[in-house]
Amino acid sequence: MSRKSYILVGATLLVALSACSEERNGQAMPTSGLGATTMPSPGSPPSAGGDGVFGGIKACEILDKALEGQGFKPGYVQNAGSHNGCATEKTSFAVALDLDDQQGLDDLRSDPARTYDARLNGRSAKQVKGQDKEDGGSCEVFFEVAAKARTGVTVVLGTGRSTDEACQEAGKLAEAVEPLLPKA
Repeated sequence: MSRKSYILVGATLLVALSACSEERNGQAMPTSGLGATTMPSPGSPPSAGGDGVFGGIKACEILDKALEGQGFKPGYVQNAGSHNGCATEKTSFAVALDLDDQQGLDDLRSDPARTYDARLNGRSAKQVKGQDKEDGGSCEVFFEVAAKARTGVTVVLGTGRSTDEACQEAGKLAEAVEPLLPKA
């Protein structure tokens, strides 16, 4: 991927993490890849407590564990969506994880035409599809951790890759991250 593409992917990732618009007021829509498989937990997830609902958990620790063995660089702190965010990339593939202990799923503001209600391992979730563009597709999955806490997963793919593919990858990553987080 060229330097220009990396800049575009990074800019898209920042915009996606901080997108604001009207809230969707409609019927729940099915999404593919979310909640279809319940991933077994490798151990008991941390319980909520201390340092807010995330109990001192750092986004980069969770993201690195969820992506282990997939060829991604170690995560780096990126606080575009909250004060506990992390991002990483590999060729034509950028991801971000945001642990937001200030806003719940109901506080999400996104384009209603691209926002779909979902379930992720028993948790309420929303999928926000980006627009297919020449330089690749993007997708976000947000899921509830508590009434005023949510987790956001963002995937931005490079040239020639679609938003539908980005949503499949975001769903897989959300399924890997979810068991590592506290249950409210």
